[in-house]
Amino acid sequence: MSKKVVYPVILISILISLSFVSAFSFSDFFKFTGNPTYPPGTQICMDTDSGSYPNTFGYVTFVYGDGSIANGTWAANGSLFYYNYSDYCATNSTVSERSCVNNSMDTHILNCDFDRYCLNGECVINTSYIPPNQTNQTSSNVTCTDTDGGQNITYKGSAQSVNSTGYYEIVDYCSSTTMIYESVCSSSTNQSSYVLLNCGSEMTCYDGSCRNQSSGGGSTNNSSGSGSNSSSGGGGAGGGSSGGTPRSGEGSGAGSVAVGGGSGSGFIFGKEIPPSVVKNSQGNTFSIDKGASKIKTPQGTEAKIVVVIETDEKAGKAYAVKTSGEKEEIVISPDNARVAFQETVDTDTFGEIVMKEDNGKVVYNVEATKDVKVLWFIKAKMNINADVDVTSGEVVKVSKPWWALFAK
Repeated sequence: MSKKVVYPVILISILISLSFVSAFSFSDFFKFTGNPTYPPGTQICMDTDSGSYPNTFGYVTFVYGDGSIANGTWAANGSLFYYNYSDYCATNSTVSERSCVNNSMDTHILNCDFDRYCLNGECVINTSYIPPNQTNQTSSNVTCTDTDGGQNITYKGSAQSVNSTGYYEIVDYCSSTTMIYESVCSSSTNQSSYVLLNCGSEMTCYDGSCRNQSSGGGSTNNSSGSGSNSSSGGGGAGGGSSGGTPRSGEGSGAGSVAVGGGSGSGFIFGKEIPPSVVKNSQGNTFSIDKGASKIKTPQGTEAKIVVVIETDEKAGKAYAVKTSGEKEEIVISPDNARVAFQETVDTDTFGEIVMKEDNGKVVYNVEATKDVKVLWFIKAKMNINADVDVTSGEVVKVSKPWWALFAK
């Protein structure tokens, strides 16, 4: 047989062999969905709370490719143990958070929000929290007025008390999407004070009141430390307007609207009540809803926030506070982060965006999927995520699965 005949026969044999291998081996490896599994002996990092979330207790464990939990043997007595690393309280206000990074465990310290403390590895609501500078007076000569008539969670009101030392006013605000700090007049001291209430399963806390989840907005009249504001808005994101007259020069009602109907912006002793609307010098506009822990752009792109945020609407600036206490200005929006990601990885299929601190930098972690071919002919979906610096917009890290080397 001539060489001209032998070489094509060998080539055809190789191609047939590869087709059988791909049919029987790679079909199991990629499980037909395009999502890779790992060989049975490989240890896979698993995080029960799926990331860095200080308000949720979780732990990191390792499993093998077949789903069994990774284990080891104590050298001292030969007994079996399992790899399990739980979140724990580093201090009463910080959590040592465990998470998976590049299939390895990562540990970093996260601060609890100002109205929470660390208990059993998670930040829980402090029901006895009193905002800064607000003290309970003991004078018997006290008058107190509750603008919404008591514990009325569906109306944003305030409690105003006057005694010999001066005037005090506190305003209803959201502790989370389900909990509200309701300002009331204490029955025992007649002072303005807070009680923590639950909105219930059918309502969501937004801008100091509990609202039906089916309604995208509505109208509210509110009196806050920044003035008496009137606002109205339509359903869903955007829509609405607000105006107001400032009191004592503390600030004016914001004319922009954040997420879901109209809202006026207010202050509690210099700390803004969410949501806040920021338009910075670079021309980027976004709303920050601290109650819902989200940042949102007018285009509708959202990012979850897992860092402490401070805002200054007048200056048009927002800052992320790092665990070291340093602040980084949030210059770019979630939309900008997507564009930066897209310039690095060509894809239009995006997943969740999370603003977080990673290795001393505050970044947007952007998730995406990309259709690829492994070894040039096996179709698969590759999960990719990238960290984009919130100040510079630079892509500082890109994470891909190990088999990305064989994908195109």
